[in-house]
Amino acid sequence: MTCISLAVSRRRRRRRSCSRQDCQVSPWSSWSACSEVQCGKWGSRDRIRTMQLPSLCGGTSCPSLQEVEPCQGTLRVHCKLSSWSNWSACSQVCGGSQTSTRYVVTNEQCGGTPCSSTLSKRQPCSLTQCQNQGTLIDKKCSCLSGYYGSCCQYSGKWKSKESK
Repeated sequence: MTCISLAVSRRRRRRRSCSRQDCQVSPWSSWSACSEVQCGKWGSRDRIRTMQLPSLCGGTSCPSLQEVEPCQGTLRVHCKLSSWSNWSACSQVCGGSQTSTRYVVTNEQCGGTPCSSTLSKRQPCSLTQCQNQGTLIDKKCSCLSGYYGSCCQYSGKWKSKESK
């Protein structure tokens, strides 16, 4: 019996020598940068802490060592416009004008540079041919007798009828 009481006595001493210790953790770190940088897009960020003392002898276990939360990127996005289109065909056979256009590819966000309001431009057409056998000289038409106009498009016959 002495052996049994000696063993029990040792167990009791071991129990008394084990002091309850709650887990202890460091303060939270700062939040990390958002995983998404582009304005308005969702990502995540986290913060961590470390265990400084483990729990012992039935002490409180450690709380979470990491937190994660959603976040949105805040990087400025500047307006982006397409390239100008090719010039359109001239609006008239003789003279007229032609246009070139572009469109918004990306709108500005988060304080980026806004889009220019100029999405269309117009220019007069260069004269490339004359009508009624006129001759193009230095970008101007030299008309045969009986024709007139910037492209030799009018006949003197029509002019005289109009004047009547």
